[in-house]
Amino acid sequence: MVEPITINVRYLAQDVRLPQEQVQSVVDLLDAGMPVSFIARYRRDMTKNLNEELLRQIEEALRDARALSERKMTILKTLEAAGKLTPELDQNFREAKSIKRLEDLYLPHKPKRPATAAAAKNLGLEPLAQEILEGTVPPEKLDERAAEFINPDKNVKSVADALLGAGHIIADIFAGKPELVHRVREFLYQHGHLVTSRNPPKYPAAEESRIAGSDQPSKNETPQNEEPANEPPKDEEPVNELSKEDPPETVISASSESEEAASPVSETSESPESPETEVTEMFQQIQEAQAEKGIPKIISQNTLKKKKREEEKKKQIDIKARQREHFERQFTDYFHFSTKLRGIPAHKILAFNRGERHKILNVTIEADVNSILESVKELCIPAEHVHAPFLTGCLNDALQKLVVPALAKEARTDMTEYAEKHTIRSFARNLRNLLLQRPLPNRRVLAIAPVSKQDSKHGCKAAALDEFGNLLASETVFLAGNAERREHTAQVIAEMIRKYQSAVIAVGNGPGSRDVEEMVAKMLAAHFADADLSYVMVNDAGAGMYAVSPAAKEEFPNEDPFICGAISIGRRLQDALKELVKIEPASLGSGIYYHDVKGKYLKQMLAEVVESCVNFVGTDLNSATAALLGYIAGLNPMTAKRICEYRREHGLFKNRADLKSVPGINETVYHQAAGFLRITGGDNPLDATNIHPESYELAAGILEKLGFTTDVLRTAEGIKQVADKVYAEKIETLSARFSEELHAGPFAVRSVLQELCHPGRDPREKLPMPVMKRHALQFAELTPGQPLSGTVQNVTEFGAFVDIGLPESGFVHVSQMSTGYLRDAHDRTAVGDMVHVWVTEIDSVKKRVSLTLLPPGQARRQPSSPKQKGEERPQRDPVKNREAAEVPHEKVSPEPASDRRSFDRRQFESSRSKPEQRGRGNNAKDREHSSSDKSRNNSSFRKDDRLRDRVPKTFESAPVKKEVKPITEKMKQGKEPMRSFADLAQLFEQTKTDES
Repeated sequence: MVEPITINVRYLAQDVRLPQEQVQSVVDLLDAGMPVSFIARYRRDMTKNLNEELLRQIEEALRDARALSERKMTILKTLEAAGKLTPELDQNFREAKSIKRLEDLYLPHKPKRPATAAAAKNLGLEPLAQEILEGTVPPEKLDERAAEFINPDKNVKSVADALLGAGHIIADIFAGKPELVHRVREFLYQHGHLVTSRNPPKYPAAEESRIAGSDQPSKNETPQNEEPANEPPKDEEPVNELSKEDPPETVISASSESEEAASPVSETSESPESPETEVTEMFQQIQEAQAEKGIPKIISQNTLKKKKREEEKKKQIDIKARQREHFERQFTDYFHFSTKLRGIPAHKILAFNRGERHKILNVTIEADVNSILESVKELCIPAEHVHAPFLTGCLNDALQKLVVPALAKEARTDMTEYAEKHTIRSFARNLRNLLLQRPLPNRRVLAIAPVSKQDSKHGCKAAALDEFGNLLASETVFLAGNAERREHTAQVIAEMIRKYQSAVIAVGNGPGSRDVEEMVAKMLAAHFADADLSYVMVNDAGAGMYAVSPAAKEEFPNEDPFICGAISIGRRLQDALKELVKIEPASLGSGIYYHDVKGKYLKQMLAEVVESCVNFVGTDLNSATAALLGYIAGLNPMTAKRICEYRREHGLFKNRADLKSVPGINETVYHQAAGFLRITGGDNPLDATNIHPESYELAAGILEKLGFTTDVLRTAEGIKQVADKVYAEKIETLSARFSEELHAGPFAVRSVLQELCHPGRDPREKLPMPVMKRHALQFAELTPGQPLSGTVQNVTEFGAFVDIGLPESGFVHVSQMSTGYLRDAHDRTAVGDMVHVWVTEIDSVKKRVSLTLLPPGQARRQPSSPKQKGEERPQRDPVKNREAAEVPHEKVSPEPASDRRSFDRRQFESSRSKPEQRGRGNNAKDREHSSSDKSRNNSSFRKDDRLRDRVPKTFESAPVKKEVKPITEKMKQGKEPMRSFADLAQLFEQTKTDES
């Protein structure tokens, strides 16, 4: 019986670089079923103020550790069932620290082995292979010994056949050595190259006719002694030819075969008396006679069908040729490309995969097999072995046919997984900043959804919304046409603004948005020159998806989908978070190559981002939609829907305790969700704050010591008095004093004090306002050095795209974001940031604008690596802080080491099972900073410690005992809803018992 494997929390703490006590507390809380958002806000004293980002790192590390343990148990049980498990193997598998090390150890014991080695074993050649390995047979008697294994019945007809089969078995033994696989993997990542070349088209004739004059040679067309047309970038090395030994020649006389095949044809064609020739001449004479007499040529149906099929085939070939031409333009730079395996950026990895998927590129990993052979020879062949030459050939065969191809495939998989995770993290950061845009509450909005030029005949949709996002009226306006029609459109928009008292105009930034912007700017100048009215360009990503979604049809059953899209644009300006949660996160695409990644992991990561943002901001229980409530900690879409139904039937909630009356919300769900749901104007003023009901007694005690009661929070004047007193005596001093006097945790006391000073405050209020415009920028107006303001639309590792009011966004390269070294643009800016930029270059032909964040005259320092002594890592602009400073667990932290722009195999392996620490809480003290410095100073020690063999000390958390509440008779009869799936399981068990 295999003993169970437990998680080593000490190693888990080393992986995430945090004290073991903190990690243990987080593991216990996660095992108790508490959401990460709840732990980050209301369990700070137990986690020592860990922020949400670190908590998710621990959660991911714990998930990986448990997956590794499950894999170990599967392997151990498999070996035990096969009778191959020994104490030594059991110990080796249990001490494996990574999934790769585990699979390397399991490789010799896998049931599925190479077919050649398995066939040789079935022929009875394994004893011969063992004797050769052990060297018990002298070289001069090897042929005699091999002759004893000749068996014509088993297709072993000669000594060569016996030695060949024994060689396959030995090669399989070599390929299964974990030490050899590990060393080859290290060599491959150190010295291997990724090489890409052009994949020749499947239909060369169509390709030549479609892409005429192309000077891009194919893989086998590169002239000798001539450089390729597209040279690799300077920072990447050219292709190194593999110094392989010439393989044994396999002579295949292609010319002789073709001559033999052609000879009968030539004889037939030379024979004038052949029947085929006579029939052909007869048909030609008949056709000539019919033509002279004017008889029309009769074409059979089969001929017509055949001709139609040929035309369809040619059409399909032509379409494929055009598609290939389109894709080849994107991958021209990679037709002759090579780079080191360890220095490939994430976006290039995805580009290689995409080119290979479209059959434009051939992607291979090349390495010097002779050098690999010399580096691993000592592991398999003793120096004085009597059969060293024979074993060397077996080892070379194992490397070329088994080890290197498998590891090259593994490297491609690792690179793809790294690139996907990097892209998803970039997408998640952009999505988070898109959701946490500053809202414009209590303002009426006129929203306009632009359309492309192809759809301009259908017109744009304009929707007037009130302060709460309700639709007041809608119109269809046309931008195409003569001046009179455009003037009529401007008049319609102006009348809607006056009639419904709109305070701001929201224009979607989709196709055709610049025409709408120009029209709105002229309308403001003509009709509202003296009024304080402006327009805002709003990101309309996903608006079309919402317009045709079931949520839009349920909310606006009688409205046109285009009107629903305009409503969504206007509501985004009023409150982006409240509106965007209705849309599938993947539809809010804002990242590089996000469509190239696995949908499952992308969906999981984006769902966590949306959940984090919703719980960070919180919501009003009496006005929140079901889509918003579904992301609250502890709730799900079903319970959110029940809350809305209960609110419609029984009226507004008066206090948080009323949540317990909603079907499906038990004590656990209420405990996790109550703190994030606020009630304004309810029975208890503390319900309007983010203070959890479990801390109401603490909050009342703090107010009493300050000389107030909870009723003071009902008025703005009372709240100001509390805040003035707290800030006068300093919040740090009060936190320490009240913590001792009230016997509460210091972080809990500090959190309550902050909420009492600003009850229910929206943390997005600290963010900058959206860019209000009254004038549309024209491309001809741009000049180098011109200052502009814009909104960041997208951020990649190499730069940011800024909407400055032109049809195409301007681009700020990462080198133009800081005077010093900046590795990733995400460290400097984020989606939704309002930035001041200056024009550096203008491309009037391609309509491109290059921008900079550096003021004119500010020179950049010589770039240097941040690893050098004395160089500090640049921080994001303090103006762009996305969260309020009073919420420590949401502080923006630098990018993690696992988010580097180049692929590094060691870093990737460690990031899979050892997530890097990415940030600290805003209130982290010197203890955390000193521990962080200590961890950096001892990084090399930790690395060596991970690599050496250690005897694990296991920890087994105590099982969480959950009280099972029995179901009632009404639940059995279907008169009362089930509370959870556990109730349903009880019903099934009782039903089975009754039937038996």
